[in-house]
Amino acid sequence: MESFHSWLSCWTYCFQDSRSQMASTITTFHSDVMVVMLFVVGFVLTILTRRTMLRIKAKETYQITHGAVIEIVWTLLPRLAVSRIALPSWTLLYSTDRVPGETQTPFDLTIKATGLQWYWSYEYGLDEVEDLAFESYMVREDELPQGRLRLLEVDQRLVVPRDHRIRVLVSARDVIHSWAVPSLGVKCDAIPGRLNQIFFLRNRRGVFHGQCSELCGTYHRFMPIIVERVSESEALAWLAEAARR
Repeated sequence: MESFHSWLSCWTYCFQDSRSQMASTITTFHSDVMVVMLFVVGFVLTILTRRTMLRIKAKETYQITHGAVIEIVWTLLPRLAVSRIALPSWTLLYSTDRVPGETQTPFDLTIKATGLQWYWSYEYGLDEVEDLAFESYMVREDELPQGRLRLLEVDQRLVVPRDHRIRVLVSARDVIHSWAVPSLGVKCDAIPGRLNQIFFLRNRRGVFHGQCSELCGTYHRFMPIIVERVSESEALAWLAEAARR
């Protein structure tokens, strides 16, 4: 299973590689917003440059007191830009809460992730094995195996089968946390006394890293998350072995 690691790249300034349809959609939306932003910035800089050059050449203050055309332009262009961003944003936001075919097909596996200061607790089970619950702590740097990532390795990974509909119920017991795995395009607040849900649909096989994304105290940075997607047979074998421990 180690050959399927999706290691993070060092010194990057953009998103992690997308490993799910939702992550790809989020990345595409971000690129579209950047195009609109560059157009707006370029347009404003062009107008400012032309105005500055006119003032330098005329050597006097040049003012526009009224003009129907320019008023129409500076009213319509911002509306078009906002619409270009808002409509895809609403669609994406809606899709994060709606599971395709949710009413027709039940989830294959439901997992509960609970945030605590400062580790994660997981509860899940399949028909083939008894219900399983365990806690996932960050591996200390002096105990880190060679080749593993500092501050991102855990002693117990969340192992799930690929090509299955996975639902994760997220909550917390003490303060607000956030269960986030960027490469899968999921981020869900863990709030005490409330259950939120996220889902995975037919993601690639591999190991995906995440962290708590809500400031939750002194050791907030020591709450990594690892989701490992394997074949169904490997997942069942791991669950059976974990249940015996």
